[in-house]
Amino acid sequence: MASPGYDALTPEERHRIAEENPLSFLHVMRSEIDFPADQRPSREQLLQTSLSRLQDMIESGVLVATDGPALFVYRIEDARHRQTGVVAALALAGQRSGRIRPHEQIRPDHAEYFAEYMETVKVGSIPVSLTYR
Repeated sequence: MASPGYDALTPEERHRIAEENPLSFLHVMRSEIDFPADQRPSREQLLQTSLSRLQDMIESGVLVATDGPALFVYRIEDARHRQTGVVAALALAGQRSGRIRPHEQIRPDHAEYFAEYMETVKVGSIPVSLTYR
């Protein structure tokens, strides 16, 4: 499922996209868009809302799990730019063994939230860049 990058959008753009497209993956990535702008939901509320939105998408058939490792080619185009890329669905056992290394400048508060997100929602919504040598 293609979705604009959360950090590339203004808060107004995020809310507009969320209102216009109930199937946008932004609802799963950052569920604060599903709360009024003046409300500060708890971390637990955000995680549960992300999980609920993901489950809705799976149950409705919008998202389908792969049976194993897979590769997907995508293309994004507009009047000024064309980008083609590959998305891989694969096990990250290499991270546990040290063959895949995490980003060296990760913020501890982001790492903590992402760990909770993965534990609760159980889906990666942040692109991971791998380099092979």
